[in-house]
Amino acid sequence: MRNQARAVILLCLSAMSLSAADLRLVEAAQKQDRAALAAALKAGADVKAAQPDGATALHWAAQWNDLATAEQLVRAGANVNAANADR
Repeated sequence: MRNQARAVILLCLSAMSLSAADLRLVEAAQKQDRAALAAALKAGADVKAAQPDGATALHWAAQWNDLATAEQLVRAGANVNAANADR
């Protein structure tokens, strides 16, 4: 019984860590922080990650009319067809 409880706890913790999205890139784009964005890309942050409303780093680059960042994200593999709550 004790081993089963441990297994369930480990499974829950694993599921929680997998569901937590890496939003470093999205948050950097939202804040218009190009240095943080470049660092996140270099560190391998998920360029397709999205906030709960579906907003991606590319959405934020478009929101800020930041063509250079948008191009950088597209070159890195951003999903140009991703929809968010506003679309």
